Formats: sequence, structure tokens, C-alpha cells
Amino acid sequence: MPPLSQELIEDIIDLLSDDRDALISCSYASRIFYPRTRMYLFSSVTFSQCGSYRDLSRARLLAETPLVAIQVKQAQIDHCTTISTLFWPATSSLLSLVSLDLNFIRFSEPNDLHIAVLSLPLLKELNIKQCYFEELGSSIPTLPPTSPKLEKLFILYAKGSHVLLDPLMSLPSVYMDSLVQLSLQDPSSKTDLNQLIEYSHCMSKKLETLSLAWIDQVAHIKPPTRHLHLARLKELNIGIMHEEMNMNVRVMQWLVQSLLQPESRGLRRLTLRIFVNRYNTGISSNAWLEVDRMLPKARIDIVWVCKGFRHRDLDHASREMVELARRQFPEAHNRGMLEVTVCT
Repeated sequence: MPPLSQELIEDIIDLLSDDRDALISCSYASRIFYPRTRMYLFSSVTFSQCGSYRDLSRARLLAETPLVAIQVKQAQIDHCTTISTLFWPATSSLLSLVSLDLNFIRFSEPNDLHIAVLSLPLLKELNIKQCYFEELGSSIPTLPPTSPKLEKLFILYAKGSHVLLDPLMSLPSVYMDSLVQLSLQDPSSKTDLNQLIEYSHCMSKKLETLSLAWIDQVAHIKPPTRHLHLARLKELNIGIMHEEMNMNVRVMQWLVQSLLQPESRGLRRLTLRIFVNRYNTGISSNAWLEVDRMLPKARIDIVWVCKGFRHRDLDHASREMVELARRQFPEAHNRGMLEVTVCT
């Protein structure tokens, strides 16, 4: 049998990329497949038990096997209180990391985050979900010559946490200047929306997509005094909750005022996502009709997301949601801008 060409080997393994068992079998079958299979088999790593023997052993293994570590493109760290202890044994070898997820981590100070990020020169995407800084009074670290330049940043705020942006703004060349996508979700009631707006204003010309989700409560408590800067955006996503409160009207007023600014004319797409509470009774509200009337004439997608009705038929629930949406957003429906999604 003639030897397989490298191009054919790569095509075969690429077709099997989603089948982990098949990749392992190919690796055992012949060494000719291994250089390609390890690219998929070792593309991600998860540390889920901070300080455990298992996680520390995994970190040491990556540090001691550079041919494996160099394949790792994505890492996830969960429920960690001593991120430096866990991360440092592996960072010297995770130089190919492109995406990092940090979930439910309590940092002693911002430098813990900066040190981890600055040690990853190829990092492009950072997801921070419900993380805290215990103290903010740390010095700004010196930037290495090969510091990363983030293109995607996602922050899901933790309850009571409203200071996540301050440390990031101290290193703009890392966290701001190259961003293409920025997503900020569920800021606490103590958050100053003006700070979020300032952060978005400081973005480079590369920022294309801005997403602000579940901001209605903080906007109701502390209404923003500044408009969104939308001059260079291609897509804006705003998420609000469907509750029996008028706070959503205030969000829409602020949004429409931002959209009416001359620099917002280039915006190509606006998505207004309305998250419907599972226990919502569907009672019609004049406030929602007012929101409907405020929708600008630009293309808007209104997407309803419902948590579902476990004790009822999903098809019946879907029909009810469609009817409710059409009643509360008649103008959007007539203009063909209304989409309804019901999920369990």
C-alpha cells in the first residue's frame, strides 16, 4: 500500500475532528495520524477543582510536555480562589492559548488577573463570569514586549460586583485598543452605566459589536446621563427583562436618544432581546406599547426568550407567546421586525 500523503491525512483527521473516540483510535493505529489528531485531542483544558491534586497534576503535565501544551488553544478555570497557584505551573507552556474562560473566581487583587492574561501572548478572547476582586489597590504591572491584544471580551457580573472595568481600563493596550466584540451582562444595581459607556467610548475603531444585557434595573436606579457612542458599530445588542415595571421605558428612551445622534447613522443592525420571566402573566402594559412606538425606523429584531412552561404543551405555549408579542408590539409586527422564540 503506498504511503498516504500529508494532505490526505489532514483531510481524514479534519473530518473526524468532532469524534473524540475516532481520533484516539487513529492515534493508536498509526503514528502518522498523531501530529494531526493531537491538534484536536489537546485543543482545550479545564481546571474545575482549584487546588486539587488532579488540577495541579494537569498543570505540571502541561509544563513538562511542551508538544502537548502547544496544542491547547482554549482553557477554562472554575471556582478558583488562588488562581496564581493553579495557573503559574502551566502558563510558561500555554503560549498558544487563544481563549480563556474564568468562572466564579475570587481574585485577591487585579494583578492576579493581569498576570494570567499578560503571560499569554496570543490570547484573543477573555470571558469573565461572576468574578470578584477582594481589593483594588494594586499597582499596574509592567507590560511585557509580547503582551496580548484582546479582540473579544465578555463580562457577566457577579452579584455585588461593580468594579470590574476599572482594572481593565488601566491597561488599554491589552483590554481595549484591539477589541472587536464587547459584551457586558447583568451589571449590579451599584454599577454606574456611565462607566460602561465610557469604556465603550474608549474602544478603538475596530469595535464592531456591543452587547449590553439585563441593564434595565441599573438604568432604572441610576439612569445614564451619557449617550452610547455608536459611530463605528455594525451591531448593537440590548437585552432587557419583560416584567410588570416601567423601567424598560427608561432604557428605551436612552437607547432611542443614542440612536438619534448623528454619529449613529452608520449602525447596520440593532437587536433588542426581551427576556420573558417564566412566571410572567402576559398582562398587557401600556409601557410596552410605548416602547413599541419608540422603536426607530432602522432594522430591529425583537427576540423573545421564554424559560418555558414545564406543565404545558410547548406548542400551545409558543402560540400564546406569539399572540402576546403581537399584542404588545403591533407596530414592530406590522413592519416585519418581530421574532418570537420560546424555549424550555
